[in-house]
Amino acid sequence: EYAVNVTNTGSVDADDVVLGFLVPPGAGKDGVPLQTLFGFERVHVRAGESVMVWLYPAVRDFTFASPDGKFEALLGQYTVRFGVAAAHAHGQGFVEHSLQLA
Repeated sequence: EYAVNVTNTGSVDADDVVLGFLVPPGAGKDGVPLQTLFGFERVHVRAGESVMVWLYPAVRDFTFASPDGKFEALLGQYTVRFGVAAAHAHGQGFVEHSLQLA
């Protein structure tokens, strides 16, 4: 599970949507997706305040469908991303974390 702290640094109350992505090992090769969305939550954050959001990737998020349609564990290095990198330049949050699935 991941805890994401969302802070509204502005002077107006606002909503934000926290997005959690997994980048699997071998992303973009042999049918492995570039990334998958494992969770999201919309939150309302009052001006100058923070809200904690919890996102949980499921066991199935660490699998892929083989050519015969069976789900298999996909072992290796994963990157967990929160937010969208391109939006970071516009003041939105973005962070990455790596984990090894053996």
